[in-house]
Amino acid sequence: ALANPITAHYDVAHGQAVGLMMPHIIRANALDPGIAMLYQQLAGALGCQASPQASADFIASWFSDALLQSGLHTNLNQLPVPNEALPKLAHDAMPQWTLQHNPRLMDANEVLSIYQSAF
Repeated sequence: ALANPITAHYDVAHGQAVGLMMPHIIRANALDPGIAMLYQQLAGALGCQASPQASADFIASWFSDALLQSGLHTNLNQLPVPNEALPKLAHDAMPQWTLQHNPRLMDANEVLSIYQSAF
């Protein structure tokens, strides 16, 4: 959901936008203890034995490293997305149908915070 406005407004390849936002979404979703435990299971499968929150950070970092190894950008400030556009991106992400399938409900302020963390 957060990748769609980036793609629509700034002609960024959708896969680039999805990949860039994923580590930030992982960290935001891990604020829910139940979701963090799922990340702990995933991190364990990758050989990381850590607390649920540390596991989420491990997964997010693993994802960022994969982006770098693929030659993709990891921050919005590496794309033609100006910082002042973040509130508009957050506004445009809210009605995306895919946001309803995220395991955590998010309001516009949290979505904006995620974009800010990605900048």
